[in-house]
Amino acid sequence: MIMKKIAILSIIILIVLASLCTNKQPQPSGGGGGGGSSSPSCSASISLTSDGKDTCSITATITTSLCDGKSYSINDNTTKCSGAIVGNSTNLNCQWSVTSGSYMYRLHIDGQYMTSGYVTCIETPPQKTPEPTPSSAPISVPDTSACAITSPPPSMEGINTHPEVYGTGADPNIITLGPKLGAHPDWQPYPNKISVEFELERGTPVIAPIDMVLVGVNNRGAAYRIQDGVKVSPFDDLGLYFESASPDWPKMVIFTYHLMSSPLVLKDNQSEIEEWGTVLRAQGHLFYDSSDYMAPENAISCDAMIGRLVRRGELIGFAGNVGTHSMAPFGFKVSHTSENPTVQKGNRYLHWVQPSSFFYWKCYSPDANFPSGVLAYPFECEGYQLPTEQHDVNFKYTSTK
Repeated sequence: MIMKKIAILSIIILIVLASLCTNKQPQPSGGGGGGGSSSPSCSASISLTSDGKDTCSITATITTSLCDGKSYSINDNTTKCSGAIVGNSTNLNCQWSVTSGSYMYRLHIDGQYMTSGYVTCIETPPQKTPEPTPSSAPISVPDTSACAITSPPPSMEGINTHPEVYGTGADPNIITLGPKLGAHPDWQPYPNKISVEFELERGTPVIAPIDMVLVGVNNRGAAYRIQDGVKVSPFDDLGLYFESASPDWPKMVIFTYHLMSSPLVLKDNQSEIEEWGTVLRAQGHLFYDSSDYMAPENAISCDAMIGRLVRRGELIGFAGNVGTHSMAPFGFKVSHTSENPTVQKGNRYLHWVQPSSFFYWKCYSPDANFPSGVLAYPFECEGYQLPTEQHDVNFKYTSTK
């Protein structure tokens, strides 16, 4: 009986010793909390990217698996970002800025080291903005051209027949030649607005008001823009700059924008950019409210047909949307012998005018008689129609001439 008890006691002792040995085995690494209570199934990795300028924005992407409810942090000598993990499979992003150099950052989950990542910020020399070719002597509007500072056309037949298309005009404070007020003087424009909106449905073909040459493109369109804390989507903002090829308007600049596409621009996709203003896609000569200059050398090319002549009545683009507002705004900068006091950089003899009251307008047709200086409405009207294929917003010209 005693021997039987001894045997049973020996078996119990062996079981206890086996259990103790098992509990002393090392725990698998891979995240978890402090004090040895981390979960062996939590895993995480980090990916670091830099924008590559002399002052870099570092973007960290953290990928986690089965780490729900845990905390994360990224550190070098200081904590760059931290937060809570929600969900068993997550991708987390955070950003911070550094100067040029090489950096190593450590990822911790619940205070336990998981992995490291490396990134380099490369210093690049600053880009010099090219200057436009100096302009020739100032040229005044020919006396024979009908406009607000010369005289009306000989006959008003067919002239100014579509006032209903005018939207908000240009800011009177930016107008330095001719009438300051437009078709709707009570409609308040935003400061330094240089154009009048032609109220056209999105996708409506936009045509050339006179013979002109494409000199610049600025594609600022994006999926959305944040304005006064409000997300505006879509935000079509393809802009085209032309110089007049008509003797009626020597050196005049024509600017249209908020277009959704153009047959003159091969790379005019706008939805591929998420937020407005984050990427510079431009070519050629650009004109703004108080300056004009050449697109910087580091701008992304739009593959635009710079130098291409378009005749009055030919397709130049398609009206776009800003949120729910569809339109095709036009601004005009007219050459004159007087200096423009608002110009800070560029040609001081070019003046923004109020398009709806400075010019006379008429519907285009191939056999229409256009008095000197009269512009064509930039849309199809009174029976004129472009070829069917040119109603497709994806239409492109095949020739650059």
